[in-house]
Amino acid sequence: MEAPVHVPEELWPLRHEALNSIDGLALIHHLAAQACARQLPGDMVECGVYNGGSATAIALAIRGHERRLWLYDSFQGLPHPTPRDGVEATRFAGQLVGEPDRVRNRLAEAGLASDNIVIREGWFADTFTQPKPNAVALLHIDADFYEGVQAALHCFYDSVVDGGVVVLDDFAWWEGARRAFYDFCVEHDIAPITHRHGVAGALYWFKGESYVRSHETRHVRRDSSSQPGPAD
Repeated sequence: MEAPVHVPEELWPLRHEALNSIDGLALIHHLAAQACARQLPGDMVECGVYNGGSATAIALAIRGHERRLWLYDSFQGLPHPTPRDGVEATRFAGQLVGEPDRVRNRLAEAGLASDNIVIREGWFADTFTQPKPNAVALLHIDADFYEGVQAALHCFYDSVVDGGVVVLDDFAWWEGARRAFYDFCVEHDIAPITHRHGVAGALYWFKGESYVRSHETRHVRRDSSSQPGPAD
């Protein structure tokens, strides 16, 4: 478990409406701000928006920077789960219906220019085929179920820049999210160094940071732009 992240004062009002915990909001804000401070190329992408709590945390971190925030959500609630998601997931289908206008209003209040906001409304199967960012500095996946997490990873992972960060919000909460991550790693032969954070158990990693074994000694390999997590 990573050390706590400082919670900026401007995040506290979001805790009443966001599904994420305050430390989860602080994490995503910190990682977005860190990407800007490190001058990583690329935009910010969130898959699973609801009413924009986490998106607003990202917006507060990137306002004033020439970065676009790409938001993907059906705004029709959660899709029907598959057997990979477990029995409990079935009762959540159709819940958590977000409102795109509410998201736009929140982002405007956060001071993010409208030209830097792209909202793709619809199911991932339809919106992921539309034009998308060429480079991604932060990929926040809050898609809950197996197929959504898999689709988001397949769609955007190759566009995440070296040193960019991928956040799986639901790793500890949903069985399908965990399975999707493990299956993706096997399919793509990657073994990222993962970090856990918060009471909800979000999992994140920096692309290009992985375990390397040599002569039975394990050491860490980082590309030149990778940085430690929020404890530093």
